[in-house]
Amino acid sequence: MVSRLLHWLVAGGIVLQFMLGERAEEAAADGNLPGQLAALAQHKSIGITVLGLAALRLIWRYLQPTPELATVAPTLGERLARVMHVALYALLFFLPLSGWLMSSASGYSVAWFNLAQLPDLIGPSESAKDLLQTLHHWASKALLVLAIGHIIAALKHWLIDKDGVMGRMGSPSWALVFVAVIATGVAVTWPTDGPRLVLPKLVAPVAPVIPAATDLVVATAPLPATTELPLSAATELPLSAATELPLWTVQDDNSRIRFTAQQAGADFTGEWKNFTADIRFATDNLENSSATVRMDAGGLATNDNERDAILAGLDWFDTDNFTSVVFTANHFQTTATGFSTQATLQLRGASYPIEFNFTVTSNQGTHTLIGTSRLDRLALNLGTLEWLDTEWVGQFVDVEVQILGVTKG
Repeated sequence: MVSRLLHWLVAGGIVLQFMLGERAEEAAADGNLPGQLAALAQHKSIGITVLGLAALRLIWRYLQPTPELATVAPTLGERLARVMHVALYALLFFLPLSGWLMSSASGYSVAWFNLAQLPDLIGPSESAKDLLQTLHHWASKALLVLAIGHIIAALKHWLIDKDGVMGRMGSPSWALVFVAVIATGVAVTWPTDGPRLVLPKLVAPVAPVIPAATDLVVATAPLPATTELPLSAATELPLSAATELPLWTVQDDNSRIRFTAQQAGADFTGEWKNFTADIRFATDNLENSSATVRMDAGGLATNDNERDAILAGLDWFDTDNFTSVVFTANHFQTTATGFSTQATLQLRGASYPIEFNFTVTSNQGTHTLIGTSRLDRLALNLGTLEWLDTEWVGQFVDVEVQILGVTKG
């Protein structure tokens, strides 16, 4: 009973895997990136499920060995059947594990049906990703060939030999389990042709917002370019009004601006690789403190070139038309744990109020600022066209900032 159930569950999962793989390729060919992401996420979840079921089946087979057929010596056909079974088991383990490793090497953590995030098995590596992708591809082809051979052999035992071997797999009614697994899997995991459109609540911007989606009609024409200051020396940034406070000389090697977001139920991290800062901050002179940080919009890196290209596109930071993201703060207050400011974030030609909480420690002219902020990407009008559905790309982004600055005098 248990062996038969596990057999048909695994068989149904394998069929679903091939269907979702084809769906992902079709979505990619159609330029439907959200559909591709959804199909691949479900493909990974089913793969992890098949891995668990295969492990359970192997354990059960060890605890409850299958009775051997009464033969004097194994025939050639029986030897081939055993080799095929061993190969099938090997592929049932190798394919999910290689896919898991490939995701880890690509910088995409695996989440099981958006419920639990699995640990990365290896760090990001382009060479490892390419190798694992090739191995995974050819292993799937091998599994397809073995599965077809397995079906042909089963039909031979049933229709030609009539030797009772099919009885081990169950009566024809067990095929209903197989069909039910596939039908349920399709109903639960099959992605839609596109994201489900839900209009976001936009925070009222400080400056006029570029027209966004209204009445579910969106524009696809490039946004007009704006005049922006170049990202170079700090002297080209807007100078703080409080010139009596010393300017922090930012130590790039010990400063960073990072964020964590969710994709297909799993966290990923990114970092602004290039930014300049005009920070004039003193814990005993909050009234005259100020900060302006300008980030290179095209310098965003997430350990995956494809994802970086998407973030640079029209639906996100639109780096062809807007080169910078600017953080400005002029009003600070103390909190129970440090300091807070209602800052302004300027991106894509509009400005939005955001809250930023931070601490500052100083020692003989060396200052360390550590801060956090949770941003609502829909409120910032990011990813509100093709990527509006928050099931596959999370709505909230957690930003972590560390700035090490030195002042003289």
